[in-house]
Order: sequence, then structure tokens, then C-alpha cells
Amino acid sequence: MGSYQQTVQKAPSVVALSANSTSVTVGTPLGLTATATGSQGVLSSGTIIFTATDSASNITTATVPIQPDGTAGWQATLPTSVYTITASFGGNSDYSPSLSSPLQATVASSTSAGPPADFTLIITAATGAVRQGGTFSSAVQITSLNGFSGDVVLSCGTLPDTTGCTFANQSVHVVPGAPASTTVAITTMATTVNTLAGLGGFLSLLGVTRRSRRAIIIRKYLLVATALLSIAALASCGALRYQQTNGTPKGTYAIQITATSRQISHQGTLTITVQ
Repeated sequence: MGSYQQTVQKAPSVVALSANSTSVTVGTPLGLTATATGSQGVLSSGTIIFTATDSASNITTATVPIQPDGTAGWQATLPTSVYTITASFGGNSDYSPSLSSPLQATVASSTSAGPPADFTLIITAATGAVRQGGTFSSAVQITSLNGFSGDVVLSCGTLPDTTGCTFANQSVHVVPGAPASTTVAITTMATTVNTLAGLGGFLSLLGVTRRSRRAIIIRKYLLVATALLSIAALASCGALRYQQTNGTPKGTYAIQITATSRQISHQGTLTITVQ
């Protein structure tokens, strides 16, 4: 009889990795659980190898037997660092090896500082409309974060032509638990029309009034001739009897409000429509 060789392929397995927390302080165990499953359910035999690699590529491992419920656990006490952790199943007589997806975890120093001191900037009325020549005002509030305390200076960014920006208090003092407020005012300029001196006004400048006619005759005809030539020149430009000064151009503008204290700076936007 001839001989033959039969190859039996093992079924694939899957390992799922979870942690009780992704951030602990040094000295506190990081609870890791790996669950191995196959086509017939959980795997009750074999081992799980946990591998923790820190930010400097140092590796810590633990080999843990799989329990009847298909899980293996590791209470990992690790030095301070950021870790990438995996769990691998070594395989058994029925199932092939497998590797879990990586899990990120941080072990922080017990004396690590909390979040830095900061503040928030809130523009109460962040949008509004104003007519040319009017003023738009809004409250500005600064609130302490993470114990911030100090003076905050406020300023405006680029402004439209003929527009002004002022604060009731350009510097406010902020302490924890007590927001500081001030008011920002955006002033605009109206369009104005100024009437120029007309023909009668020019004649008065020359002294040509009813009361001065006798004086003009006495001063003979030279002054009269000069006046007539000037009058003719002015009359030829009779349409130019006024001067217009344009106010703030109509449109919508985004004005940046900046709050600064030492190395901290925050911006907000005040949007106004000039009508």
C-alpha cells in the first residue's frame, strides 16, 4: 500500500485587549484583560503574552495562562511613560496564534503639574448693526481657568476707515471665581455735507454790499473790474457749492478683539454691519 500525508490547518483565533484605564499615576497598577476566541467560542487553553513598549522602546512582558472563560489578566505596574500595549495568543492544538490591536496607555508622575493657568474671552454681543455716525457697544467678559490670576489687557485689531474702538477699561484684573467685565465701543462717522460760500458770500468778501457801493465807486473802476472777473470765474463753477465728507463705508466688518496677559493671548471676533 502507498503512504500519504494529511495536513490539518488550524482554525484562526482572535485576541481582544482592554484596559481598566488608559491613564494612571505611577505606582497604580494598569489593569489589562485579553480575551481569546475562535470559531467555536472562547478558548480555554493556551497562554497570552502581554507586551508593553514605552516611548524609549523599552519592553516589558508578562506571560499569563488563559482561564476557562477565555480571558487572561495582567495588573501591570509600570514606570512613568507612554506605552503601546499588545496581547498575543501563542496558539494551541486547534487554533493558530493571533495578535491584538495595540492599546495606548499613559503612566504619569504622581507630582505632575495640572493643566496650566488660563482664561477665557467672551464677547457678549458678538454681532450687531449700527447706522453711520452711531456707536455699537458690547460687554466683554474674562473668566479665570485653572487658578489664573492677573491683569488682562484688551485691544482691537484692524478697523475700517473712520472707525474707532475704545474700552471702558482697557485692562481688567481677573481672579479665580470672579469674572471681570468691561465694555467695548465701536464708533462710526456719518457722511456730512458742508455748503461752500456762494456768489453772495464772495461779493461780501470783496465789500460789494449795499452799504459799500459808494466806497467802490470812490476806489474807481479797477477794483470793480477785478471783482467782475472773479465773479465770472466763480459763476462758471456754480455747481461746486458744497463739500461732502464721507463717513464709515457701509458694509459688514469683522473686528478682532484680543485679550493678553503675559504669554497668554486669546482672540474673539466682533462682527458689525454699518448701515
